[in-house]
Amino acid sequence: MSTRSIWGLRHNSHSVILTVLQRKFEPEITMHIMALTQPCPRGWLNELDQSSRGYTQAEFWKSLARTCERGLLDAVFIADIMGIYDSYKGSWQPAVQHGVQAPHDDATLVAATMAAVTDKLCFGVTWNTSLQSPYNTARTFTSLDHLTNGRIGWNIVTGYVKNVEDNGMGQLLSHDERYAQADEFMDVVYKLWEHSWEDDAVVRDRVRRMHADPSKVHEIHHKGKYYSVKGPHMCEPSRQRTPVLLQAGGSPRGLAFGGKHAEALFTINPTPEKAAESVRKARQAAVAAGRDPSDVKVLAGVCLIVGRTTAEADEKYRAAREAISLDAAFTLFGGWTGVDLSAYDPDDLIETIKSDGMQAVIKNFTYVDPGRAWRVRDFGEWLKGGTLAPDIVGSVKEVADELERWMRVAGVDGFMVQPYTTPGSHEDLVNLVIPELQARGLFRTEYEGDTFRERLTGADPRLPQRHPAKRLAIGSGRT
Repeated sequence: MSTRSIWGLRHNSHSVILTVLQRKFEPEITMHIMALTQPCPRGWLNELDQSSRGYTQAEFWKSLARTCERGLLDAVFIADIMGIYDSYKGSWQPAVQHGVQAPHDDATLVAATMAAVTDKLCFGVTWNTSLQSPYNTARTFTSLDHLTNGRIGWNIVTGYVKNVEDNGMGQLLSHDERYAQADEFMDVVYKLWEHSWEDDAVVRDRVRRMHADPSKVHEIHHKGKYYSVKGPHMCEPSRQRTPVLLQAGGSPRGLAFGGKHAEALFTINPTPEKAAESVRKARQAAVAAGRDPSDVKVLAGVCLIVGRTTAEADEKYRAAREAISLDAAFTLFGGWTGVDLSAYDPDDLIETIKSDGMQAVIKNFTYVDPGRAWRVRDFGEWLKGGTLAPDIVGSVKEVADELERWMRVAGVDGFMVQPYTTPGSHEDLVNLVIPELQARGLFRTEYEGDTFRERLTGADPRLPQRHPAKRLAIGSGRT
């Protein structure tokens, strides 16, 4: 069996037999699957990838939306960054030359375009708390939730690209203080979404010449360390009021933030055994925030390279990775960590590089293969997929076996599937993998629920009462 992760691990036939036995004796499991995309060139040197020309075209996004809805996916997750990566070689030019998340369009507009040609597919939109105002954020997401009839989620990020400071977009605070600022940011948007307009405020009464009853629309009077917002909210309540809250912080501070706010947490781990630790920590973080552990769904990030045969998958994998240069990979790594690998020889051992960001990465490597002497060029090879997520390469059956193994070993609720090519990876997911998962009873055969929150939780379109957003009071600062 040739299914493997980017780390070169192979799963022998014993894991397949174990999966089959578990399937007979364990309860049914149902996967949530979201598919990542990004409005920028990705694997543009690969002749199978259409993103370089397509990302600027509305029809490209409409076609991708129709494909993902046909596959009954939970959502399309639209990644976004603000600022151009400029750590590698001390310049933004490598990012532009190699098309490393530059140029880049606005994720909110892409979501609106895709939503216009779909009825059930949901959308997770990345939005930055460090570089936006809470007041405008509340209006943007309420508007998107209105226009999609409740199919919008917000991937909450705090920002990390220093380049934004050179472009008048504000100052990036230290890592932990960015999360402190984001906590207060959430307080403000919660007050606007959940507490500013009563459900029956809009009356549309022609006789009284009253569109909305002012007595049922409230100022929030928030005064805190970072924000002072009077209100009221610009928008009447949307179907969900608050968009589905998504988050991917992996640091202790980020995990605490996710445990308090998120309804779905994304985690990237090299193995399902390691992912099981992330699931446990996510559940614990929710409990620590006064929530039920089941309030947070945990989705594992994976890259699927699938073919009708193992050989076909291997060829796709080879072509995709050959289309990414080491310079492009090092540019991406510099953007994420601030570490400029151009200062090192590709054969230098990674232990010679001293930085907080690098130490976290080294831990990931040594967990998988502690006996290997990792070198700088290994980072480049590792990042050629444009993500830290593990690759699962194989035939349809092999890939489905591995996804099922992750579900059972890690206890994840599903997957964030990241592409090597667009729309090719999405088409393979929908045309090849989804039918196999459906045949195994692991994935839906029709949509249930109309809103993103109903899809994710099977419950009400609105936030549950135990969510911290419901416990806030207007007319005050932090509670």
